[in-house]
Amino acid sequence: MPFGSGRRMCPGMGMGMALAHLTLINLLYRFDWKLPEGMEIEDVDLEESYGLVSPKKVPLQLVPVLTQWS
Repeated sequence: MPFGSGRRMCPGMGMGMALAHLTLINLLYRFDWKLPEGMEIEDVDLEESYGLVSPKKVPLQLVPVLTQWS
């Protein structure tokens, strides 16, 4: 648990979780995402390495493109 639990639980946990979600939502909403130059959709590897967590073997690389607002 990143914020602890029980009596000694972090008092800012609710705000921290809300801000993390808000940041992710804004990144997804405000930008269009594309693959780097020369990379095709077939080149994306979703294979995972196993352990305590399951990170990707090859990190996903995306290029943010600012969405034009009218």
